[in-house]
Amino acid sequence: MKQKTPDSASCRAFLTGVSEDVTETKSRVCRVCGCGTHCIPFREGKGSFGLFCLGRQKNGLPSSFYKGPAVITTEYLSLGLSNIRLRNRLHEMTIRDPLTGLFNQRYMDDVINREIKKAQRSGARLGMIMVDLDYFKNFNDSYGHDAGDNGPGIDTN
Repeated sequence: MKQKTPDSASCRAFLTGVSEDVTETKSRVCRVCGCGTHCIPFREGKGSFGLFCLGRQKNGLPSSFYKGPAVITTEYLSLGLSNIRLRNRLHEMTIRDPLTGLFNQRYMDDVINREIKKAQRSGARLGMIMVDLDYFKNFNDSYGHDAGDNGPGIDTN
C-alpha cells in the first residue's frame, strides 16, 4: 500500500495542536488526512508546523502500543526542529536589514571572507567593485538616519 502524504491543512490534529486518536472512533485511518490511526502534530508555541502519522501495524500489535513512544519522539523532534527553525530565523535577522530586507555589512563580511578563501584555494583572482548608486549617505548626513530610515519626505516627529 502506497504511503499517503498527510493533508495537514485540514487535519484536526494539525489545526488544534492536539493528538488525534482515530481508534477511539473505531476507524482504520484518520478520515481527514487518511494516513494513520494516530495523528500527532509537531508543535511550536501555540501552532503546529508538521504532522506525524502512526499507521496500522502489520506485526499484529495494536498501533496504540506504539502511541506513547510516538508522542514522546514527536515532542523531542518538535523541540529539535523548533530550535533549528529559531536559529535560522535569528541568523537571517543578523544578516538582513529589517527595514529593507537587503543584506547588511555582516553578510558582506562573511561573503568576502568566504570568497577570499575560495579564491586562495583555487588560485583564482578576486575582484570587487562597490558602487554608491543613490548617494544616500548625503541624505543621512543632511537629515539624519531616522529620516533616511523612514524615507524621503516622511516626517519622523
